[in-house]
Amino acid sequence: MQPISRFETPLSDPGTRLKLQVLVAELRRCVQLLSSDIGEQAGSRSHVADSPLARNLSARRDNLLVTIRMLEERLVKTEVAA
Repeated sequence: MQPISRFETPLSDPGTRLKLQVLVAELRRCVQLLSSDIGEQAGSRSHVADSPLARNLSARRDNLLVTIRMLEERLVKTEVAA
């Protein structure tokens, strides 16, 4: 009997793919909210880089965008394989 890896989620399962799609949508909404907050910070200061909060929010937004891209690539690979 071969051991089954518990670290890989079977993306061939439609329920799993749907959950990932919902997660991507929620992360996109978070990115929109962060972008809005960054815009507010920029409006209250002469330059976004002057605000530590804006820099922090920008870093979070950028990390979320990388995560979204990775999840979307994974979803595309499973659609091609299916």
